Amino acid sequence: MGLYERALAALDHLSEGPERDRQAIDLALELRAPLWRLGRLERLFALFQAAEGRARRIGYAETVWRLSEELAYVDRLRSVTSERIRTAARRYLDPARGGRLAFVPPAR
Repeated sequence: MGLYERALAALDHLSEGPERDRQAIDLALELRAPLWRLGRLERLFALFQAAEGRARRIGYAETVWRLSEELAYVDRLRSVTSERIRTAARRYLDPARGGRLAFVPPAR
């Protein structure tokens, strides 16, 4: 994640323009999963607010995504319970159709 943050900081040294905004938006989208996993939701929200502003500036947001859609996605993720995961696993992961694989170190 540190490399993404450094890349975002490096973008500030480039001249302003649509290409810089597109790269910043792409980096914000790439940071979504790591920030979510780390529980850094405030940083995620701040990045998406900035990305939405950039996207609106270059006319990109209306065709690609909106902050409200991202927040709805986060709410849907938060609503997933361990029981729902177990139910889905029982429904879709049929043990009769599965296989087992063992990783064994080579003999010496």
